[in-house]
Amino acid sequence: MKEQLQQLRKSRGLTQDDLAEILGISLSSYQKYERDAISPSYETLCKIADFYHVTTDYLLGREPATDPFDMLQLPEDQKSVMERFASFPDDVRAIILDAIKELAEAAKKRQRLNTNAEATPVATAAQNGGVPKIVKMSNEKVNQLLNAEIKNNDYKTID
Repeated sequence: MKEQLQQLRKSRGLTQDDLAEILGISLSSYQKYERDAISPSYETLCKIADFYHVTTDYLLGREPATDPFDMLQLPEDQKSVMERFASFPDDVRAIILDAIKELAEAAKKRQRLNTNAEATPVATAAQNGGVPKIVKMSNEKVNQLLNAEIKNNDYKTID
């Protein structure tokens, strides 16, 4: 399990301290897991598997490594975005999902209302009662949100 834990943690740019905090365990306990000095409880093993989106069998070395995003057969750029999204805490993922839903709804409205192929999504959304908040966000701010380093749950939502 040592190799799997180290590889997963490092691939996400996390420290042992980060993982201990995320899992709600002591740093020394997590360090022992990575050294194979002790095995995590079933509950902790499940938390680790859920966090990394892998199976407990993978963590225990009983099945080969499979990237869940490989099964989707996505292009590399989309796979990279999905992996980054999956690494965010639940509350940040919820914010991003809400923003995506707003954009999808605005796109649906645009398709229904727009007979002129030259109209922009923002103009069409404005004709339909206002620009969704997320459309007001610049591409730079969206990238900042996606690239944010979230430590100790200290992050800001973009209004």
